[in-house]
Order: sequence, then structure tokens, then C-alpha cells
Amino acid sequence: MTIRFTLAVGIGVATMLAIVKILTETNILLFLAPLYIIALILMKFTPRLFVGLAFDSGGVVGGALTSAMLTPLTLRNSERGGH
Repeated sequence: MTIRFTLAVGIGVATMLAIVKILTETNILLFLAPLYIIALILMKFTPRLFVGLAFDSGGVVGGALTSAMLTPLTLRNSERGGH
């Protein structure tokens, strides 16, 4: 249950950042760089098993779910003349 909740929150935050990026037309690196720095710092204090599990599950499940939810959003935006 904890993994499901964490994944849902992560995808919700990713969706929110994508919407903000689209609406404000800002560079995505402004969002991603600080988050990756935080993740790298937290890796130092976490056992290796959990680090591997987190990146694997985040990449496999999060990528598919996020792309399935965000693709229609970005396509709709491009039809209206957005970037």
C-alpha cells in the first residue's frame, strides 16, 4: 500500500509540474535538476537495495503511467497552438 501511495503522489506531482511547464513555457530543467540533486543526496543515506528498487520501480511503472496520462494533455495543448 505504501508503494502505491508513493507512486500516486509522485505521478501527481509529475503531472502538476508538466502542467506548470506547459502553461508558463519554462525550461523543464528548472524542475528536474533540483529534484535529481535531492535524490542523489538521499541516496547516500539509503541502503543500496532500496535505491535500486526505487529507481527501477519509478522508471518502469512511473514512466508508463506518466506518459499515458500526459500525452493527451500535451497533444491537446499542441492543437491549440501551444509549444
